[in-house]
Amino acid sequence: MVLNLALQKIDSDNFEFDGEAVYTADKKRLVYYMNHDASFTIPEGVEIIGEMAFRGKKQLSHVIIPSTVKEI
Repeated sequence: MVLNLALQKIDSDNFEFDGEAVYTADKKRLVYYMNHDASFTIPEGVEIIGEMAFRGKKQLSHVIIPSTVKEI
């Protein structure tokens, strides 16, 4: 419930939420992975993985990183 309220407050001019993760509006930076799955595929076009993108995600064991990523 609290998470849903927080997501509603995300400024859509600056960020985008696709149901799994929060990205900058241009979708070039992965800001934070929200799900609790064991695997995640970062979409093509993402160039930067933010330093807090996977904070606290101990269950996440497999991440597929596209060739577009230039900075982690």
